Amino acid sequence: MDKIKKYQTIITKLLQEMQSNEETNDAEQEAIITDTKRHHYFLQWIGFDAEDRFINKPLLHFHIKPNGKIWLLANLTETDVAEELMLKGVDKKDIVLGFLVPFIRAHSGFAVA
Repeated sequence: MDKIKKYQTIITKLLQEMQSNEETNDAEQEAIITDTKRHHYFLQWIGFDAEDRFINKPLLHFHIKPNGKIWLLANLTETDVAEELMLKGVDKKDIVLGFLVPFIRAHSGFAVA
């Protein structure tokens, strides 16, 4: 299996594990959204906040670049998903914390780009 397909499988499994299994009403839900052609993967929260405003935001957003690196573009969870990726077999040098500005990313211990 090539690296992109391997990482696609790992990310999809991670999103499935992190998706809430709690019964929710129609007003709030978590959805896994995948674009396997352009390699974007989301765990999306859809619902209403405490002030009854509609919210549609990514809890997690991954993008696998053509070079096989996984860019973590959003993490609004309490989970260290970079650590979870490594536990599932992703090489640390293939993880980019894309939500950090480049000069800070250089000191993250992960890939810069």
